[in-house]
Amino acid sequence: MFSWLSRRRRALGFGVHSPFAYRLIKETIGERCEYYAYEEFRGKARKDFWWMALVLRFVSRFQPSHLALFGATDKLNFALEKASPLLLASSTTPESVTIAEKSADNFPENKLAGLNQPMAIVEQASSEIDINQLRNFPLVVVLNLNRENNLQLWHQLIAERTFGMDFTISNVGMLCALPHLPRQSYPLA
Repeated sequence: MFSWLSRRRRALGFGVHSPFAYRLIKETIGERCEYYAYEEFRGKARKDFWWMALVLRFVSRFQPSHLALFGATDKLNFALEKASPLLLASSTTPESVTIAEKSADNFPENKLAGLNQPMAIVEQASSEIDINQLRNFPLVVVLNLNRENNLQLWHQLIAERTFGMDFTISNVGMLCALPHLPRQSYPLA
């Protein structure tokens, strides 16, 4: 009971001292306002609305320069199309990994905020996914942590990091491995 309560308090921003983590928790993960695509998400996949909305907010927040999708389903592609239509104008590689690109903006303040950094999203981990591929991405989202392969991949990914923050909420893990961030983990409710 105590761990659930402390995770719930942290999900509301209590006890979070890092300004980066606090803003991410309050403005992205815990955002309560209605986004422009939420109505379509509810119509498309009522059961998966929560994680689709979270991915939409995360991609909208960081505006990645490159996006790699590992084991993506139609629902994830739909969510990402709504988040960044310009980003998804690309082709699929044979290894079921989609790489999307947009022109990067190289302002130093954007790098500190995590903007325009490459991002990877893993929906269905398989033996084809090499952890070395994911190490090159400073922003990683792993969905469906209730699946054994995804959970193993997530634990392996965060165990070796010496900097950056990871956020775990329900069945979704988000890693912000930006060099200026200290190594911290935030298990949220």
